[in-house]
Amino acid sequence: MDAADLMTSPVITGQGETTVGEAAKLMLKHHVGSVVLLDDDGGIEGIITHGDFGLHPKYLPLASQIYTIFDEVTSADDMEEATRDLKNRPVGEVMATEVETVEETTPVSEVARVMVEHKIRHLPVMRGKEMVGIISRHDLLKIIASDGHRPASAD
Repeated sequence: MDAADLMTSPVITGQGETTVGEAAKLMLKHHVGSVVLLDDDGGIEGIITHGDFGLHPKYLPLASQIYTIFDEVTSADDMEEATRDLKNRPVGEVMATEVETVEETTPVSEVARVMVEHKIRHLPVMRGKEMVGIISRHDLLKIIASDGHRPASAD
């Protein structure tokens, strides 16, 4: 079994000028946990996940009453203001720019190793320079749920 057997396609994408709010809307609309940001030539510029943009700490003052939202912290008093501020910022301010990828022929064991080693939850799948899919931790569950045949798509 290789990356092509597990990947989800098509990948939900945006551009560098996409705002955090627009990325959030894309994730909700398509029921995904990431948006891959492409440069003008179609290459991967970065990736934003729900954990990356959820009230990023660099926009929040620390407060005595802390809440965790999208893997980040904020106070109840600051939550609404921080959310308003953050949603209009470009994703380039919070996205990960060091994006690991695998080829579609990469064995699943190597896919899992890359995800664990780099502590990532979303891994774009390439065919040469073209992105053809993405694998998330959720996709790895397909192996457990399968009956020994090619796993069925979760879509």
